[in-house]
Formats: sequence, structure tokens, C-alpha cells
Amino acid sequence: MVEAQPEQNFDMLQYIILLTHNHGMGMSLDDRLEDVENFIKKFRNQPVSEEKMDRIRLIQADLLFGKNDLPNALSIYDQLNAKYEKAHEEARKQNPKVARSAQHWSARLGLAKCRKAMGKYNEAALDFHKIRKSVPAGGKIWWMATYSVADCMVELKLYDRALTMIRTVYESRHDLGGAALRNDFLMLLGKIASEAGGEVRKEAQELLSQIKNDDEETQ
Repeated sequence: MVEAQPEQNFDMLQYIILLTHNHGMGMSLDDRLEDVENFIKKFRNQPVSEEKMDRIRLIQADLLFGKNDLPNALSIYDQLNAKYEKAHEEARKQNPKVARSAQHWSARLGLAKCRKAMGKYNEAALDFHKIRKSVPAGGKIWWMATYSVADCMVELKLYDRALTMIRTVYESRHDLGGAALRNDFLMLLGKIASEAGGEVRKEAQELLSQIKNDDEETQ
């Protein structure tokens, strides 16, 4: 009988890891994280694809984030994002229009979300701003990044900047990213209207009234 090579063993076990990550399969976060960490230990020094191993490390970071182990999740996201950014910059020398890989986006978004969850709002706002500028306007990632920048601005009490962003977006895109995200935007706007002072409070209240009136007209 021919013994399976490390890459073949890796692929078989990776399939199980991806399956449980995407669908849960009734396993707890702790059990899934234990499986992933055992998998990484098993193959760390084996001759397997670095790209495939990085995919598993991203799953590890996602699970750590889900368990609210933010410092360790941040460390992995940061390492992988830096690695992907360096590779992307090198690739752009040959092709300026080369796109970021799916794994690069996962690391980049994970890093931004982790910083935000840790209360690192200045860094997170900059991360999400860069992401927003890197993707086509109106897409899912663009909307998520737009909301996240505004949310970070509110957390930093930069109410005027958050209000300007929400108003500008609403003027061109009344749907505000769809039903779920629209509610998040309206809650954020309500927070500005209640916490800000002076003209900013007044303008936030006026924008809320305008959105309400626009909704009634379209019904």
C-alpha cells in the first residue's frame, strides 16, 4: 500500500477543517479551535503549501476572534496581512491592476474588525478607510467599511465627521446598504443626535427627519 504524502494528508484534513468552519457541524468553538491548532502543529514543519497553511491560520484567527481572544486573533491577522501586502506590492510592479486575493481580503478585514473590537478606533478607522478606497463603491465590503468608519468616528466623538459621511452617502444612495445596515446607520445617526452638541445635534436630527419623510413618500 502506498503511503499518502504530506500534501495529500493535509488536503484531506483541510477539507474537514473547512467544512466544520463553514457549517459548524454541531461542534463548539473550543473544539473547532482545538482541531485547527492541532492541525497546525501536525503540519507546521511538513512540506506543504504555504498558501494552504495560511488559509488554516486565517480560520484560527477567525475562531479566536469568535471566542473574543482578540490579542491572539489580532497577532495572526496582522502577520498575514503584512505578508500579503508585501506580496501584493511586489506583484503590482509587474501588473499595477493586480487584485488582492481572497485570503488577503480576509486578513485585511479581520485586522480592521479586531482593532475596532479592541477599542483601537483610530487605527480601525484608518484600516476601514483604506479598505473603502480600495473597492468599488456600493458593494458589500464598501458598505461595511463605510459604516465602520462612521461608527469609529462616533466612538471617537468626532460627531461632525461621522455625520458628514452619513449625509454624503445618503444623498447618493438612499438605501444605505440594505435593510440591516440601514438600521445600523439610523441607530448611529440617532446616537449622534442624542450625544453631539450644538449644530451637529441639530443637523443630525434634521437628517433623521428627512430620511423619515423620504421613507413615507416612497411607501
